[in-house]
Amino acid sequence: MQHTRQPHLPPAQPCARRALVAALACAMPLFAAHAQNAPLVVDPSAAHRPTLANGANGTPIVNIAAPDGAGLSHNRFTEYNVGAAGLVLNNSVHAVDTQLAGRIDGNTLLGGRPASVILNQVTGGNASMLAGATEVAGQAARVIVANPNGIGVNGGSFINANHVSLVAGAVEFDEQGAIRQFRTEHGRIAIDGAGLDARDVDQLDLVSRTLQVNAALHARRVTAVAQRGTANVEQPGSHQLSGQGDGAMPDVAIDVSKLGSMHPSAITMHGSSAGVGVNLAGKVDAVTGGIAISSGGIVKVRDGGSLTADRLSINGNLDNAGSVRAGRALSAMGTLHNRAGGRIESGGTLSSMGSVRNAGTLHADAAMSLMGALTNERGARISSYGRISQMGHVSNAGELVQFAPRPTVTPVEDKPASTAPAGVAGDDVGGSEGAAAVVEKPVAPTAPIIAESKPGLPEVSTPVTEKPVAPTAPIIAESKPGLPEVSTPATEKPVAPTAPVVAENKPAQPNVPTPIIDKPVPPTASVVAESKPPQPDVPTPVMEKPVAPTAPVIAENKP
Repeated sequence: MQHTRQPHLPPAQPCARRALVAALACAMPLFAAHAQNAPLVVDPSAAHRPTLANGANGTPIVNIAAPDGAGLSHNRFTEYNVGAAGLVLNNSVHAVDTQLAGRIDGNTLLGGRPASVILNQVTGGNASMLAGATEVAGQAARVIVANPNGIGVNGGSFINANHVSLVAGAVEFDEQGAIRQFRTEHGRIAIDGAGLDARDVDQLDLVSRTLQVNAALHARRVTAVAQRGTANVEQPGSHQLSGQGDGAMPDVAIDVSKLGSMHPSAITMHGSSAGVGVNLAGKVDAVTGGIAISSGGIVKVRDGGSLTADRLSINGNLDNAGSVRAGRALSAMGTLHNRAGGRIESGGTLSSMGSVRNAGTLHADAAMSLMGALTNERGARISSYGRISQMGHVSNAGELVQFAPRPTVTPVEDKPASTAPAGVAGDDVGGSEGAAAVVEKPVAPTAPIIAESKPGLPEVSTPVTEKPVAPTAPIIAESKPGLPEVSTPATEKPVAPTAPVVAENKPAQPNVPTPIIDKPVPPTASVVAESKPPQPDVPTPVMEKPVAPTAPVIAENKP
C-alpha cells in the first residue's frame, strides 16, 4: 500500500493560532494515515529483534527482546502503532492470562528473566498512533515509546505498566547502557478524540518539541516537557534546554485547547517557545496535588480556561483571563497580568516576585506578598484576609483591601468588618486596625445594654423578681420606716444588676409580702433589702444599721 513518508510532523504554529477545528484538521489526518498503514513492523537491521504474534482473538502480541543486565528490553520498529484492538507486550516467562488477548504462551526470548523497562524505539520515518490499550503481560514494567517523528494518541491507555514515557524524540544512553536522557528536535505529541487514560500508571512522561492536548488526559502524575534539546525526566527539575538554539521556535510549546483537559494528581510542565510557552484554553486541574509550570515564554490562561491545584507554582510570566486557583499556596516568579474578568485566588498564601497588573480579581485567604510594582486598574479588586505586603510602586484606581487575621468569633462578626472597610479600601493597605474595631463594637456593647435597660425595667419586673429568690428580702426593708431614705446602694449596682430591677418593683410588692417573707429567713435578706429603695444616694453606711434589726423586722411583719 502506498503512503507518503515524511521526515517529521509539520510545525504546530497553524494549530496553535487557530480554533480547535483547525487544529484537529491539521493533526488527525496525519496520524490516522500512518495508523492505517502497517501497525507493527520490526526493524530487520536490529541485532536483537522482537517477534510478532496474534492472540486467539486476533490481538497483536509482541514477544519483546531479552533484557540486558540493567533489565532493559530494547525493541526497534520501523512502524509502531496500536489499533483499537490493543497490543500485548509479552513480558512473561510462562503462559499467562491477559485482559486483551486471553491466555497466551510465555515469551521464550526473555531467557527466563522478565524486563523491568520495555523500550519500543521507532527507526522509520512515520509518526506513531496509539488508538487502543497497551498491556504488559506478566511482570509489570515501564513502557517507553520513542519516535522522533511524533506520537498521536486517540483512545490510548495502559494496563500493568507502572511508568509510561511517550517521547517524540530519541533516547540517549550512558556508558553502562542505561537510559540517560531524551533528545527532541521537531517531533510533537497530539492527544485528540478519545484522549489518553493513564490512571492505572504511577507516572506519565510526555516529552516532545510541542504538545497539543485537544481531548481529555487522565493520569496520576504527569511530567510534560515541550522544548528542543535534552530532557532528563529521571531527575525532576533537570529538564532544561541543552543550550543549542533553534532559529524557528514555535509560537506555542504546550497547548491545551478548549476541548482539551488534563486531570492528574500532580503535574510538572515545562514549555519553551518564542511566544507562549504554555497556552491553556481548557481545564488543567490537580486539586489534590501540585502543579509546577516553568516557561521560557508566557503562561497564558484564556477566557474559559482554568488552572487549579492545591499548590501552584509558575516560573514564568502569567497572563490570565480565566481562572487560576490554588488551595494552599500560589506563587508566580515572573510578571503577573490579570485581565478584566480574570480571577486569581489562593485559599492560603499568594506571592508574586514580578510586577503585577490587575484588572480583575486577585485574592488570598492568608497573607499576600507583591514584591514588584503594582497597578490596580479601575473596577479591579485586590483583597486578603491577611496582610498585604507591597514593596514596589503602587498605582491604585480600584479597590485594595487588607484584613487583620480573622477573629475567633462566629462568622457573623466578619460581616461588620467586611461591610465597613472604609479605612481599608483604596491605597490604604493598613486598614486591618479599622476592621478589628468594627468587630469589637458588637462584642463590648453587651454591658451597656444591661445598664440602659434599668430605666425600662417595669416591663420585665415580674419575671426578674421571680428568678432571684433572695431579692425578696427588699420587701422587709419596706416595712422599715427609715429604709427609703438610706437605702441608696449605688455601690451595689456592679454587685448584682438585678437589684435595680427589684427596686423599681417596690410599688407592686405590698400584694405578696407575707409569702415572700417566709422564704428569705437568712440575714442576707437585709443586704438585699437595702438595695431595693432608690439607690442613687446613700451607699454602704445604711447597710451597717439594719444588720442587727433584721430579727425585729421579721417579727413586726409576722402579725
